Amino acid sequence: MHPEACIFKCSVCDAVFKTVERLESHLNTFHPYECGLCTKRFKLQGMLREHVSSEHPGQSDEQSKKCLFHCDICGKELPSKPALRVHRVDKHGNEQHNCPHCERVFRSKPRLRNHIYAKHNEKTVCGICGVIVSSRKWLSNHMKLHEDNKPYKCDICYKRFNAHYTLQGHKRIHSDEKPFACSLCSKSFRQKSTLRNHMVVHTEDKTYSCGVCHKDFRHRASLSKHRCIDT
Repeated sequence: MHPEACIFKCSVCDAVFKTVERLESHLNTFHPYECGLCTKRFKLQGMLREHVSSEHPGQSDEQSKKCLFHCDICGKELPSKPALRVHRVDKHGNEQHNCPHCERVFRSKPRLRNHIYAKHNEKTVCGICGVIVSSRKWLSNHMKLHEDNKPYKCDICYKRFNAHYTLQGHKRIHSDEKPFACSLCSKSFRQKSTLRNHMVVHTEDKTYSCGVCHKDFRHRASLSKHRCIDT
């Protein structure tokens, strides 16, 4: 490597690079912790704390934390914007979240929740755990799961449930009852939702479509595994 070609220099260790991308990668790998008060960088978080304590004694940890970058998917704090970008690609690159009301696909749950509140009239996001359901009725049923009491008890194994329909579905495990029969083949199922998913096998129609590339799928699960992500 010719010295004149090395135009991007690391301000911490004087290493030199041909491109700014390589310099950024070097900084994120070897000096990832950046002081939010003077932009000096360090290899270890402990070194950053020591620096803040000695060089910025009048500044609190809370003030320096304000300069950290937070991942909106998992909440992890990153010391710089480039480090946040690397983290999102490495840890959440293949994650996607489907809107239950339309065909939009999002990279994070917060973006999906914002979309539902903005674009769909029914607010179907649980305010306690953030789960997304398809209607207000199902949200009402879901909210019972957060109640402390479980009034519905199985008289066979004594397991308790928040909702009556959950108990009914559970009891079919003991009886091996499969009341939901397919009209086109000999298969039967314990749950109506399982039968509904099964019926797609008997038709060429593909009912779930990617809102980004418009590829069609027979099952919502197949669409969920699809890697075309809305940016």
